[in-house]
Amino acid sequence: MWVETENIYDLRRKLLDLPYCRDVKIPLKFRENILPYLQKPKIGFLRGAVEEYGDFEESDSLHVRVYDHYLKAHIDRRNPIYNPLAHLFKDASLQMGIFLTSVSVLFIVLLLRFSGFF
Repeated sequence: MWVETENIYDLRRKLLDLPYCRDVKIPLKFRENILPYLQKPKIGFLRGAVEEYGDFEESDSLHVRVYDHYLKAHIDRRNPIYNPLAHLFKDASLQMGIFLTSVSVLFIVLLLRFSGFF
């Protein structure tokens, strides 16, 4: 889903209307309207992005990744700066749920296969 935004406040309002952790793409031309108001985290997962940024809000935190041709943004329930464990369990688990489910199913299938079950 693509979103055009005039400023960071407009972006936050649009993202809060979506489910948490739902990524939206933003044209790169809006970079200067958004990034000056955010900070670079000390640790994080770029997931193919060039850079990533976050805001200072403790909850409903804005997270933006910068790719070569667009930005990607979403709202996290908890800001990892203030509460990394809550972020890991509430937000990162939503983002990684499909991946972890796939890995778990593969592990179970391999376990059953090599145990002689089928």
